[in-house]
Amino acid sequence: MRTFQQYPLVNYIGQPFTKPISVFGVNGQSIPLTFNWLSYGVSTTAPNLVVKVDMGTSLVAQKINTLRSVYIDNTGSDVPIYVIFPDTGCVVVCQPNCTIWAPCYTGGMIALVAGLGFFTGDIPSTAITFTNLIVPPATNIEIQTAVALWKASNTITRGTTIYNTNTGVPSLGDQFTTQNLNMNAAGTQTVFNLGTGFIYLKNVSVTLTQVLAAGAGGSNINLFFESTGVSGVFFQYNILMAANATVAIATLINQVGDFKLDGSQLWRLRIALVAAGFSTGVYTANFSFTTNPL
Repeated sequence: MRTFQQYPLVNYIGQPFTKPISVFGVNGQSIPLTFNWLSYGVSTTAPNLVVKVDMGTSLVAQKINTLRSVYIDNTGSDVPIYVIFPDTGCVVVCQPNCTIWAPCYTGGMIALVAGLGFFTGDIPSTAITFTNLIVPPATNIEIQTAVALWKASNTITRGTTIYNTNTGVPSLGDQFTTQNLNMNAAGTQTVFNLGTGFIYLKNVSVTLTQVLAAGAGGSNINLFFESTGVSGVFFQYNILMAANATVAIATLINQVGDFKLDGSQLWRLRIALVAAGFSTGVYTANFSFTTNPL
């Protein structure tokens, strides 16, 4: 059973009022409410909120003193809406992009309306109507949706500073980048520098081309893909070759998976010299990935 006590609680903005209503030819009274969630200050950083609505005012009580049905219009919204009756604990749920009629299991005139999962740039409005008429339960879905149950983890993550309460889902691999470093000297090349969010890596491939070791004593270097922040090294390889040894082209790594990187950190390729660098050679890394936010 879901609980809502842990979420911020505020009062309804506005004054509940009554309005005549007719359903299936039966006349009654309704209490229409509008929740402009942007007015309540919800955002990506404040995604959850509970609004208390007290409909037991004298103005309302003159026309309606019993709640029997509730209508929720949550169309155009990407978050679920919950109506909770605190006297009974009954919860009515309306999924995103949907309208519903549902019974009110309550003997009071107070309801809590909760919205969970709001994010900046997509803050909707919700219309809710309570009535003293008995209306059969019904659901009308605006957009049919399916949920993919991907493998994910809310604790196994490359980053240690962000999103430790969220799960990482597989990347789409719809974006690509290729970065190169010459193998003759120590150096770095930035791959990702978003400054925010996170990166889903779908595929990483590394190739070495036109490699020629130094003539005196050979060559010995370390290749890195790493964060300059707390996440550290994603992968590291040591390349050791005898004097004048050559490689025309070699695939060092071709890894497929779903790797969640902290986008607030800078991610780079790096070459560190253990001994001498190579006379020639190019370290090429190809990435397919998806960033969030895009």
